[in-house]
Amino acid sequence: MFFFGRVVYTGFSMSEFSAVRDALAAANIEYKYKLHSLSGGSPGFGGASRSRMGGLFINAQRDIQYRILVKKADYEQAVFVVRQAMEQRHR
Repeated sequence: MFFFGRVVYTGFSMSEFSAVRDALAAANIEYKYKLHSLSGGSPGFGGASRSRMGGLFINAQRDIQYRILVKKADYEQAVFVVRQAMEQRHR
């Protein structure tokens, strides 16, 4: 096991997150990802604040933050791959 130390992607779009993961996998770059629910609790399970306050004003598309991390040694190559993937998505 190695240390994943550098963040190459942070965002709220599941489709962007998937595109970045696909691009890293195609380039044979190992990665780890983390999901963070901004409404509290675990992603996909409602969240603590949502149960107390309701979900009326919570944008479900902006509720989960996606982060992708790579090894420090792969960081520069991963940044290049991520930039290419993002440019292709926004053409």
